[in-house]
Amino acid sequence: MRILLSEIKQNQIKKDEFRLNVLHSVIKIMLDEGIDLKGWKLDEQPTDNIFCFYNSDSNKSFDILVAEKDRFIPYYVGESDEQDINSFPVSTIKEAIEKYIVE
Repeated sequence: MRILLSEIKQNQIKKDEFRLNVLHSVIKIMLDEGIDLKGWKLDEQPTDNIFCFYNSDSNKSFDILVAEKDRFIPYYVGESDEQDINSFPVSTIKEAIEKYIVE
């Protein structure tokens, strides 16, 4: 399930309302943070409230946890800590992109 964010922005696809609302919100956050949408895709949605994004042009990623209807928490995957946890919350999508380890 790869969905180009630029297609969402241009309303070229129709998906369920919750997913579409989340994607619109993520796009707005990305634009507010000065992140170019070119190449970014919704790469995976492993659960109803986790959205994984990937840009194959830059080999960069970030994840979003939808904690509540209007609360979006960026995450990155990094080195595992002492409890073997490797997914960590951050304040901005930009920070998640910078810290994300893509294998």
